[in-house]
Amino acid sequence: MSLARQRYGGHFQAVESGLHETDDLRVLDFNGQRVFQLFRFDELGAPILQEQP
Repeated sequence: MSLARQRYGGHFQAVESGLHETDDLRVLDFNGQRVFQLFRFDELGAPILQEQP
């Protein structure tokens, strides 16, 4: 969380500040492209795999 807060800056703070509201949609990264520009794969941690039944 702290790394995401640092990398996304003010946008992260804006999204995080309204988490208690239930009538508002908060999106940090709508298309996923920016996350790959801001983070290296080794910073993201181990992958999570889930098999579908």
